[in-house]
Amino acid sequence: MKYKYKLMIFLLIFTAGFTYSDTIELSANNIFEYKNEVAPYSSFKKLLNNPTDIESHIEQIVDNNTKLLDTLFDLHAILEIPIHSLTNNILDLENEQNVYPRMIFSKDLTPTKPLCSPHLQEVKTQFKMGRIEETYNYIFYKVPVINDDGSILIKWNLYNSIDGKFEFSYGSWFLKEIFIDGKKYTYVRNYVHYGMKNYPAYVLIGMKLGGRKDSKDFFKALMEASR
Repeated sequence: MKYKYKLMIFLLIFTAGFTYSDTIELSANNIFEYKNEVAPYSSFKKLLNNPTDIESHIEQIVDNNTKLLDTLFDLHAILEIPIHSLTNNILDLENEQNVYPRMIFSKDLTPTKPLCSPHLQEVKTQFKMGRIEETYNYIFYKVPVINDDGSILIKWNLYNSIDGKFEFSYGSWFLKEIFIDGKKYTYVRNYVHYGMKNYPAYVLIGMKLGGRKDSKDFFKALMEASR
């Protein structure tokens, strides 16, 4: 219940004319990659409660003489879940390790800041392949935005790769209420793009074999937590 009240306060502040700049208060890279719109789709039924690829790639590249595993996933779905329930879970930065697969630690490093402000979030994720484990520790700079049409964008970039394993990481959640045949649904789009450096060969193999499934499982975990 407390998260519902937080979201109500969040909405009230924005609708009261709160102005926002990405550069205020927190010193972070002001470059973002995100998706802030409904992607074209041909079938409502195919997207209903079914996270579906818009675009994806997993490939090795060389950038500034650094070998990177360049990974991008862009998925969307139409859900029979209220937008406030989904948004509450996305903004609950202290609880993500209890929602998403592979995440083993999550902490809001700026817990006293208003919900409508940018936040810093420390995260640890773990990749397992048989008996082999690889852990990643990083800090995101997360920014919530309410668009003029009432849709919600939560975007982020890499504030600090604590263990030096990421060259960059960007992403976003985009949520918008839509009506189909008089019934209310929530359109949700999740975009993730990151460049991993100093990665062992088994991580590339694991991503090639299961990366797309992992991305959909991540999306489905949010759905389950929000029902």
